[in-house]
Amino acid sequence: MSTQKISEYPNWKYLASIVLFALIVSHPLFAYSVTENDKIESQMMDESVIIINQSANNSEKAEMIIQWEQEQFNFPAANHFNSNNYRYYLRDYIPLPGYYLYINRANCGELALVFEYMANITSVPYRQIVTEDMLNPVSMRRNNHRFSEVQLENDSWMIADVGFNLYPPKSSKYEFTENRGYLVGHVAIKNDDGTFTDCTPSYVKNTSKIIVNAKRDGIPSSNADIEVELLYNDTKKPVIGNNIKYKTDEQGTLELNLGSYDECSYVVTVKDGFYKNSTTFVPNEDVSSIEIEVDKWNIDSAVIVVLFLVSIVMYSSLKFGNFIGEMLVKKRKQ
Repeated sequence: MSTQKISEYPNWKYLASIVLFALIVSHPLFAYSVTENDKIESQMMDESVIIINQSANNSEKAEMIIQWEQEQFNFPAANHFNSNNYRYYLRDYIPLPGYYLYINRANCGELALVFEYMANITSVPYRQIVTEDMLNPVSMRRNNHRFSEVQLENDSWMIADVGFNLYPPKSSKYEFTENRGYLVGHVAIKNDDGTFTDCTPSYVKNTSKIIVNAKRDGIPSSNADIEVELLYNDTKKPVIGNNIKYKTDEQGTLELNLGSYDECSYVVTVKDGFYKNSTTFVPNEDVSSIEIEVDKWNIDSAVIVVLFLVSIVMYSSLKFGNFIGEMLVKKRKQ
C-alpha cells in the first residue's frame, strides 16, 4: 500500500512567496536593474562626451551638466519626493544616479548625486556640501540642503547647485543668505571618510566662531557628540547633529562657526554616553568660548540600553523555555 506524501510547505507560505515576488518585480528598482540600467548609463556616458567636447573649462562643464540635468528632471516642474512616497522608492538607500533619472524623481540630495556622477566622468573635481535646516524668516519654513562645489582651474571652489540653478562663475556662495534671506546656521563639506569640515564663512558673511569645552566631573569629555539648534522667533531648528556630525577632540573641545543674525541664538548640546547637557549661546563676538558640564542623564542612551537588556532577557527566556520544553517532550516519548 503506497501512501501519498503530503507537502510540509503550508499554503500561506506559498501565498506569501507569491506576494513577495509580485512586490519585487513591480518595484521600479527591479525594472531599472533588469532593463534600464545599461541604457541610462550609456546615455550619461554619451552626454559626458558631448559636454567634454563642447566645454573649454570646468566652469563650462558644470553649467552644461546642470542644464542637462534640469532638462532630464523636467525643471521647474520636477517630481520631488515627499513623506508619502520616499519610502516606497527607497530614497536614501539607493546610491544609483541612473535610478533617479529612471523614476524621474529627485530632491536636492539626488540632484547632487547625479551631478557628482557626471562631474566625475567629465573629470571635474567636486566635493559634497551639506546644510541642516536653512530657515526662511518670513514663512518660517525649513529646508535642509545638499549640493556640490566644483574646483576651477585657479584652484578655487565654487558652488554648483542644480536645484537652485547656481553654477560658476556667476553664482555667489552668499546666494542663500544675502539674496534669498535664509538663516543658515552652519555649512560643512562632507569628506570621503564620512567626516565633516566646517566651511560656514564661505557661505555666511557674518559668522561667530565658538569653542565648545565639554567636561564631566572636571575631566575633558573626549569623543562626545555635539548638537546645535538655531532659535529664532520661538522656533527651534537643527543646525548640527542630524546630517552634519561632529565630536570633541581628546581635550574635550570643538571649534566651529555659526551664522550670526539679529534676534538669533543657538542651543549647544553635548552628549557623552549616558550624560548630556545644553547651554544657550548668543553669537555676538568674533570668537567665543563656552563651557558645558556634561552631568545630566541622557534619556535617549538610557532607553536604548534598557531596550537592549530587555531584548537579551526575553531572548534568553525564550531559549531556556524551548530547552525545557524539548526536555519534557523527550521524557514523555521515553
